[in-house]
Amino acid sequence: MDGIGIVGAGVAGLHLGMLLRRQGVPVTLYSERAPQQLGSGRLPNAVAHHHVTISRERALGVEHWDAGEFGYGVHHHYLGGPSPARFIGRFSAPSRAVDQRMLLPRLVHDFCDAGGTFEHRAITPAEVEELARRHDLVVLATGRGGLPSCSRGALISARSTGRNAGCASGSTTASPRPNPEA
Repeated sequence: MDGIGIVGAGVAGLHLGMLLRRQGVPVTLYSERAPQQLGSGRLPNAVAHHHVTISRERALGVEHWDAGEFGYGVHHHYLGGPSPARFIGRFSAPSRAVDQRMLLPRLVHDFCDAGGTFEHRAITPAEVEELARRHDLVVLATGRGGLPSCSRGALISARSTGRNAGCASGSTTASPRPNPEA
């Protein structure tokens, strides 16, 4: 078996891949988009990186945009409707938003520099089973628009091989553990 396979080159998949590489685990990241494609086109979304994510990036050595310089400390909220409401949410530590077209290619570069393997190819639900045979564990970190079926059927099929596959969504507060051999 060949380490961990991660399907999805968003922040969650890339952070997981770098955390695993810090532990010396072989990781292959699969993305339907090449790094140069991740850095082009219209803005896919605007994602706020709050203190937990910024701390994880700092621990991984990939905090390329200092929150002290590029961050902000409040959100201004407006709720429309018959009785509109406005309020300000102040943060205890700065948050930061970086254009995903700049962030994701840089994280792919960092992942590869850490010894990770990046494969540019789309993964279909049918290929999850093949990946489960190839890797000790397959993580589907495809977010909202990725693999069309992060489905029970695909996971059951992958499990029938005796290998492991799972879906990941959202973020984690897990901190990287020091590698005792580093």
